Parts: sequence; C-alpha cells; structure tokens
Amino acid sequence: RSDLNVLGLEIRAPLVDRANAWADERPCKNLRFLSCNANVDLPTILGATRSPLASVTIQFPDPWFKKRHHKRRVVQPELVA
Repeated sequence: RSDLNVLGLEIRAPLVDRANAWADERPCKNLRFLSCNANVDLPTILGATRSPLASVTIQFPDPWFKKRHHKRRVVQPELVA
C-alpha cells in the first residue's frame, strides 16, 4: 500500500542490508528495514514516530524455549498489553 510507511525491524545487520537492497530495487519507496534489538530499542523507535501507528505485526519471532532464555523473547506480556 502506497499510503502507508512500512518499517521492518531485524537484529541481524546482514539481513537488513539485503532487505534494504531488495526494497531499493522495487518501485515502492515507503519500505525500509532497520537493524536493532526490538527488546531494547522499540521504546526509542516508537518515541520517534510523529504520528500514531496504524498497525503492528510481528513475523516469526524466535521462540526461546528454555526457561532461562525467556527474557530474550520479543513477545512479552508487557509488549502486547
């Protein structure tokens, strides 16, 4: 949709570089990818927006099954509340 800006967040910088190169080859100019740790950087990113978000989707978060790793999960109760 050309009426919405789309921002993808990914922790792995090489994937972000490839995704931005892919987006640059497409006619849509409202798509960008940012390398960050969503668990750490999301409040800063959301604080920098100038208008309310129309939608948020989370695609393929790592499950981190072991209990000692649960703190690394992107989908936390605080995030989805």
